[in-house]
Amino acid sequence: MTLADLTEEQLLARITPRLPGGPGVLVGPGDDTAVLRCDAATIITTDAAVRGRDWRDDWSTPGDVGAKIVAQNLADVAAMGGRPLGLVVTLLADPATTVAWVEGFADGLGEAARTAGAAVLGGDLSSAPRGTLAVSVTALGTLDGQAPVLRSGACAGDQVAVAGTLGRSAAGLLLLERGRPELDEELVATHRRPQPPLAEGPRAGAAGAAGCSTSPTGCFATAPGSPPPAGSLSTCRARPSHRMPRGWLPLSVPTTPGSACWGAARSTRCWRASRARCLRGGR
Repeated sequence: MTLADLTEEQLLARITPRLPGGPGVLVGPGDDTAVLRCDAATIITTDAAVRGRDWRDDWSTPGDVGAKIVAQNLADVAAMGGRPLGLVVTLLADPATTVAWVEGFADGLGEAARTAGAAVLGGDLSSAPRGTLAVSVTALGTLDGQAPVLRSGACAGDQVAVAGTLGRSAAGLLLLERGRPELDEELVATHRRPQPPLAEGPRAGAAGAAGCSTSPTGCFATAPGSPPPAGSLSTCRARPSHRMPRGWLPLSVPTTPGSACWGAARSTRCWRASRARCLRGGR
């Protein structure tokens, strides 16, 4: 069965029961808009994924796509020191898309949202040209009365610290691109369904971080003591009078572009040394 065989109402009747609600949702899916109670400053972010550019059907299941788009958005909420509240989801699909794909996508998205404590507030369904399949999620979060934690807080003289792991999603993608996913199925699974440490952003903010950013599987913070990383490794800076939360590890590795994620992964035992050498092109 394909989307062409169902009306929008029939498709929504299959999707909506798979998606979580939440205590702050006054009006959920089904009306002209959702209504969400927000008692503090609200974070808003959005991210999109397109088949053939952001995922491949032979690499990722529909559930993987749903879970990953949730992780991408909520990682940004956490990076601002926020707690997730809700998600608005848009799906643009070729009418030839199977209903099973959409149901699997909704299952993966709903499971990830439920685990993170985010309600699915509603969204939009639209047909698309032949072969097109794209999803977009807008995430809302709350700062719970605290100031936002910004990327711009990092400065020279800071010491880098990390919670979670680094480099695993990139390593999994590299294995898929090289046609060798069997070398490490855990890395591939991390790329397909990353699990960023969402609770660590608010913890860093509460500890006095002046700026923050997350990776697919880790969260960065800095405190006075060493230079910030270069290139794409974004960081946060803790105020001198604060310590980073328990569980964060200091990171003392070369941070030039191209070496940052690999070095960080070594320091947090993400990769075994032999696998790291293999993925970097060594023997």
